[in-house]
Amino acid sequence: LKPFWSLAGAPDICPLFFGLACHAISGCNWGSFGGLIASVSSRALSGRCQSMIREHECWRAGSWKPSEHAGFPHFVDADGLRVSDEVFGERLEAQDLSSVVDGETDANGWRYGGSFAALGNGGRRTPLPSDRVRRRMWCSLRDRTLSTPSSGSSSPTLDDTDWEAIRKILQLLTTYMGKRCPTDLLSVAADPTVGFRVMRQHRQAYEQALDAACHPMAPWEFVEAADLLSDASRAALFACAAYGAPMNEGRLDGVSAFAGGAAAHFFGKWTPAENSAAFAALTGIPREDLLLTSWGERTFEPAFCLALCRERGWLVLSVRGTVDWRAMLTDVAAHPAPICGGVAHEGMVRAACTIFERSIPLIRSVLRARPTFRMVCTGHSMGAGVAVLVAMLLRSGGKLGGGDLEPDDPPAMGRTTAFGIGTPPLVNPELADRTRDWALSIERGLDFISRLSVFTVDRFVFELTQASAAQMAKDWLMKSLGKDTSHERFNRTFGHDKEVAELLVPPGRIIHIDTRNYISGRGPPTAFWATSSFYQRYMLGTTMIADHLPKSYHIDITLLAGVAAQEAEATKNQSALTSLESFMLEPSSREASLTKLENTKERSVADEHAGRRDLLDGSIEDFVEWE
Repeated sequence: LKPFWSLAGAPDICPLFFGLACHAISGCNWGSFGGLIASVSSRALSGRCQSMIREHECWRAGSWKPSEHAGFPHFVDADGLRVSDEVFGERLEAQDLSSVVDGETDANGWRYGGSFAALGNGGRRTPLPSDRVRRRMWCSLRDRTLSTPSSGSSSPTLDDTDWEAIRKILQLLTTYMGKRCPTDLLSVAADPTVGFRVMRQHRQAYEQALDAACHPMAPWEFVEAADLLSDASRAALFACAAYGAPMNEGRLDGVSAFAGGAAAHFFGKWTPAENSAAFAALTGIPREDLLLTSWGERTFEPAFCLALCRERGWLVLSVRGTVDWRAMLTDVAAHPAPICGGVAHEGMVRAACTIFERSIPLIRSVLRARPTFRMVCTGHSMGAGVAVLVAMLLRSGGKLGGGDLEPDDPPAMGRTTAFGIGTPPLVNPELADRTRDWALSIERGLDFISRLSVFTVDRFVFELTQASAAQMAKDWLMKSLGKDTSHERFNRTFGHDKEVAELLVPPGRIIHIDTRNYISGRGPPTAFWATSSFYQRYMLGTTMIADHLPKSYHIDITLLAGVAAQEAEATKNQSALTSLESFMLEPSSREASLTKLENTKERSVADEHAGRRDLLDGSIEDFVEWE
């Protein structure tokens, strides 16, 4: 690909090719050829500073004061939406903003004019006595130092980081495919039916493993997990919202729709402003509570959002999953890397470190200002894995080797929790055990990402080789001749002198949603508490891609949260009824409770019948509370 992109990768030519493709694929209405070029150029410029804020002031009573104009509030973002003084102050304290100073502003970045309409035409750097308004621009330091693509990939030209990831992929292929005999791979390639035979075996293996490594959630377990599932449902919504406008427009709801939405994203169909608006709409938060966004994406630098969820008292970091070709390079850079005393997926470790460095100043500032808030990290697919690792870094104060918080770190950082939706295997079992207190992974059916690691792929290729027609014929022939050579293939793959990949598993506690004979959204699914061993074998199935869709995850988790809430309410009512029956049947308990009820609520109980009547007139919940 490199010679082709070198030929077509000129800065002025490459966006034009992709703009034409976007026009053909997604029906963008740009009118003319010149309008097409202008649209592509404006989208590229809009991505340079995704967090621009305009500040307006007016001359009143002999001094400059914050503007109270309805159309020009004190602070307004790039989308024209009001930004509160509190949010602006937090970002300024976190050193995330600086004023834009150029040849058309004064030394502090101000432009002056007689009216805001005049400022729209540029204004002037030197104020006149007649000037009554002024404006200055604030831009994120992150946006000014990083040349980030807008919302999609404005150019597929490969940079040094991309080539580094590709070299790592080739190393993995050389290591784990190169140890095999060429006839092993040829036997799989020459048998187009081997996948169907293995799929039948995997269907049986899934059912057996589900019985052996998982157990269904009992009603009392739903009651205990009611709050956890409620939080998981809300976190899953934030994880879906991290996909931005494609998710909001339903372009990621199905398998074919997801492919189309990813293609439209690749060609830059949506701007950062549209993605930010979609995030706020999906989560139901005010636009001003979306504190930090990074919709551009590079290898080892996934898109993410940092937002307030005031209804639950959360500061939420949402990491987007794989919808960009550079995110795929992050996915497959799967060498093991050390983190916090364990081993994890290298590509996701590097992505987590990038997000941590870019967001930690604002996180510290917000959590210091809101000490009661809870830090929550969430994401779907690759975003789930990165979110868990960011939470791990937050809990250790940013130390890659692990450790405690620094003295000036907000205590809430040490209580960070993570919700992984469709989490891939990314940490070794020992590290996974240490995350059980604060991380929850939710997997669904035969979701192919939940089982995708170097080890499981290596094992899967061995299974295909064993089941191929050529190898089965060879084994039959050699056994007829009195020789057994099947063990030779195993030794070539997993022998003591061969390279065997690190075993990685999903982190934290794991809830598995079984999708056999189940259509998402039609009644509650069956939920299991699963062990990590359930995800150590890659399995083929007709639903393996559909089971990974983010919207299906959110629907099923929400249904489970509803079931848990109903079970909790039923248990509460049953407990109240049991207490009421005991009260009615045991005279001594009845008299003691009535005495307490009389003292607490200052009721006058004339006799036993009057007391019983008063009790039944009140609610069961009142009785339980006072008892």
